[in-house]
Amino acid sequence: MEPIGIYGSAIILYIAYITRFLILQIRSGVTAFQQIDIQIEEAARVSGTNGIGKWKKILIPLITPGILGGALLVFLSALSELTVSSLLYASTSETIGVSILSFQQSGYSLYATAFSSIIVALIMLGYLVLFAVQRFWSRKVDKSK
Repeated sequence: MEPIGIYGSAIILYIAYITRFLILQIRSGVTAFQQIDIQIEEAARVSGTNGIGKWKKILIPLITPGILGGALLVFLSALSELTVSSLLYASTSETIGVSILSFQQSGYSLYATAFSSIIVALIMLGYLVLFAVQRFWSRKVDKSK
């Protein structure tokens, strides 16, 4: 049986990114949960809401902005991440950060600027998506009154 070679593949980059950035997402989720007062859950229980209804109608709309904010933080950090990528990339799995560094070191500053502009556009797109989802959730919560 041949061993599975993950070094130099995209799989090792996924594993490295997950292990590096998972703590950021977990911390944002924990912070979102800590902001919910226990009295809200008690009020849901007193009003007769079961576990699934409590999550669907109360808890998920309250924690969604924190979770999405953490996801945007992870996304932004992963876009410009260079330390793990430069150690583990191969020619078939080159990331944006490594491409920008390669272009900059090769003297192709125009290409490096173009890739950097792509990162800025992705940051703006991520913010707009986060803003739209939060507005959608706030409308959904307001309609349930």
